Amino acid sequence: MHALPAEMLSAGTDAFLCPICVGTGALVCPTLRFAPFAANSYNRQVASHKEIQMRERIVAAIRKVPHGHVSSYGAIAKAAGFPGAARQVAWTLHSSAGLPWHRIVGAGGEIKLRGESAFEQRFRLESEGVTFRGRRVNMRVHEFKFAVLKRKRVSKNSAKTKRKLKRKANLESPAEGNPQQSQKPEARS
Repeated sequence: MHALPAEMLSAGTDAFLCPICVGTGALVCPTLRFAPFAANSYNRQVASHKEIQMRERIVAAIRKVPHGHVSSYGAIAKAAGFPGAARQVAWTLHSSAGLPWHRIVGAGGEIKLRGESAFEQRFRLESEGVTFRGRRVNMRVHEFKFAVLKRKRVSKNSAKTKRKLKRKANLESPAEGNPQQSQKPEARS
């Protein structure tokens, strides 16, 4: 059984048995050391390592949004590597403290919060110099664009192409031990 960090112990949880780290002898699960929101007094559930890694990547993407800029829930999810996980971004913002939550808005710059929270978000954004067009953030000016990772494109036929190239190389320089490849085919009459 691994002990949890002090900030988790004060949140109402006492101990956690990590299914992956069992038997390693570690006193604290290395993943949980940096994810104090993995278990709390709200849900009394323990998040899996996949969930914790997802939250860590989402938090890292949220922290990249600079002062005076905004990003949408969907853009944060995509930047974290989870396209279509906008709801998880909202849940991470809800359950984590110390994040620049006011810099995350809905698609098109709409403030998705309601009531006093919406007024507070608008006030915080205006204090950072963000301008509005009506009720929406001026996304043309203030949207933060995440760097796009360029991936090496792999052809679907790459294995097939490799086999063809290998055959072609074998035909051009026949193997010494294979008599069939070294002999030229005879012409039929």
